[in-house]
Amino acid sequence: MINFDCPHYVSDYIHRSGRTGRVGSSDECTVHSFVSFKPDVDMLNQLEYSVRMNKPIQNVNANIKRLLLKQTQQKLKKFASS
Repeated sequence: MINFDCPHYVSDYIHRSGRTGRVGSSDECTVHSFVSFKPDVDMLNQLEYSVRMNKPIQNVNANIKRLLLKQTQQKLKKFASS
């Protein structure tokens, strides 16, 4: 798989890349990612470190939950001020 546009969140990257090779698959799968932004480099370094050291990545889903919570709060503020 080739990521021409690297996902910005670990959970998105795992979801997208995980489709190429499921656990227990007999096929050999490879993921390549083109990275052009510093935050994406940091995210991929964190992910690679985690895989190589066999350590979990903390708060993988927190990125999405935090973004959704922020959007919801902004909508509520708009609604309350109208």
